[in-house]
Amino acid sequence: MRLSPSDPALPPYAGRLRRLEADLETLRRRWPLEIDPERGRMILDRVAAERGEPSPAWSDLTPPDQVDAWLLKIALDRLEAEVSRTAEDLRPAQEAIPALGDLVELMRHRPQGEPLAPSESARRLASLTTELQAWRESASPSNELRRNLLRVWSSLQKPLEEFRNHYLGYSPDQDFWIQQPLSQLMEEIAASQEFLVPASERDQLRWIGQPLGEAELQREISLELLGQPLSALLELAEREWSWCRAEMDRCARDLGVDSWLEAVERVKHDHAPVGHQIELVRELCQEAIDYVREHDLVTLPDLAHLGWRLQRISPERQREAPFLLGGESVWVAVPTPEMPNELKRMVLRSNNRSFTRAVAHHELIPGHHLQGFFMRRCHAHRSPWATPFWIEGWTLSWELLLWERGFARSAADRVGMLFWRSHRCARILFSLNFHLGQWTAEESVSFLVEQVGHEPSTAEAEVRRSFAGDYPPLYQAAYLLGGLQMHALRREYPGSLKEFHDAVLQQNAMPIALLRHLLMGIPISESEMPTWDWPELGASRS
Repeated sequence: MRLSPSDPALPPYAGRLRRLEADLETLRRRWPLEIDPERGRMILDRVAAERGEPSPAWSDLTPPDQVDAWLLKIALDRLEAEVSRTAEDLRPAQEAIPALGDLVELMRHRPQGEPLAPSESARRLASLTTELQAWRESASPSNELRRNLLRVWSSLQKPLEEFRNHYLGYSPDQDFWIQQPLSQLMEEIAASQEFLVPASERDQLRWIGQPLGEAELQREISLELLGQPLSALLELAEREWSWCRAEMDRCARDLGVDSWLEAVERVKHDHAPVGHQIELVRELCQEAIDYVREHDLVTLPDLAHLGWRLQRISPERQREAPFLLGGESVWVAVPTPEMPNELKRMVLRSNNRSFTRAVAHHELIPGHHLQGFFMRRCHAHRSPWATPFWIEGWTLSWELLLWERGFARSAADRVGMLFWRSHRCARILFSLNFHLGQWTAEESVSFLVEQVGHEPSTAEAEVRRSFAGDYPPLYQAAYLLGGLQMHALRREYPGSLKEFHDAVLQQNAMPIALLRHLLMGIPISESEMPTWDWPELGASRS
């Protein structure tokens, strides 16, 4: 594959990273179906072409260039793994319904507007419908195949609509032949979806995601340069969990109750009155901004301070996002009139004052909003290759820092901070154990309710979000693990807190082991993976 031009104004590997991102966007738009093997082949061809590019001598590269060279290596390895994983995941669907291959081939005509032979296309569409009907009438699919096929049908919905809108409505010949068999096919796909899982059940936990397996998990850990085996990450989470529980018991005594769960329940009652949740969030966001500015902990550009916004999370989206979400807009979960009354109560209780105060800074400033502000302005070629260990590690490290600095004003505030810290431990435990095939989604929900203190609605939302397929498999583990890495690096850094925070933001996203090489001036090897055996929690907690 002949490569696209690279930006000559950028250093060599920065230009290659930007070019790779742009080329992948082009390939994915041109071949939009993930089930299309041509899409996978084109991505692998692009990877092979990049690997074949001549590279400068390592000794001629500056440390930032060497970091970008490693980011490119990791990106290419990850792309190969993703193509392989997608092909493996979708193979059962293709084997169960061979007609899918004919549908994919027909759909390839749409992106470049290739002409169809209307009569022949109509025959193929009708044949596909007949095969799907026959399969549906005789099949007894496993739950794994049901999940697999639901993913395929869901991914086909938008491309099929585009196919219909492009080819029908302006050519009498195409309308005459194609309209009826295409409508029948789309009706049959809808019937197949209902056969696989009734619409009323599709959001149930047993139909979301499937375990990745130990080998794939370990490969993901390697690509994140963690320098730890899977077992060590689980052990770390257990040790942190024990510390959280001991601290929570101390808070319970301070609140005059008998158990950590009673302490959590006490705190949940202190929520904003109905209709005033957004006011509470605005107040707590401003408090976080004022704290950072008063103590001069990080550079806060005026536009970053002035440019943020508040939005409400829709009831539908709250099924996967039941708390605050952050970025340039801070999204607030609020109860709405159409919700059942019991759900309204759970939304209010889950977004109480102390829980919300504990993460307002995580979502806005100095968290995701400030982080995103710098990502668009400093080494922006690294942003598309962001790792959750940097994205969430940055924000989680502020939770650890603010705990150390006594940000909590009361025992109730400490409970709020400990609830979230316990939840970060739980995310490591339930997400890794799920992908190892040792916990089910339902068991993960029970763990969050019984051992963290979640409301049932927020526990289900957290698990649904974790395994719906929109997040990388290590994303939920990355909060605390990345935060501990960032926290340990802060302790090593020779400068002030503000200098450290500014340096992290200015370098943009990368595995924290690579960030350590840059910030600490440690030479980077060309061939030896730059992992870091970062200190465990006991060495990084004050």
